[in-house]
Amino acid sequence: QSLKTANYEGAYALMTPELQKSIGNVQGLQKMIESARAQPTQWTFTDRSVNGNTGHLAGNVTMLSGEGTVSLDLAKSGNAWKIDAFNLKPK
Repeated sequence: QSLKTANYEGAYALMTPELQKSIGNVQGLQKMIESARAQPTQWTFTDRSVNGNTGHLAGNVTMLSGEGTVSLDLAKSGNAWKIDAFNLKPK
């Protein structure tokens, strides 16, 4: 939801430390999303799986640039799930 409302700070906070490190900072995430016009406006997850402390979501997304696919890899950190990897890909 954070990316949907352009809350890049909130989206960055939901990421694992490893993903945060690879992106760099909140401004890096914002630049990545906005330069690709990949800000999601709507999505539907059609594939969900959990295996221990990891999870995966995949489905369809509408972005500012058009239709595409979305996938999220999740890792459990304490009682919270964090985003470990994501892909917003135009069709």
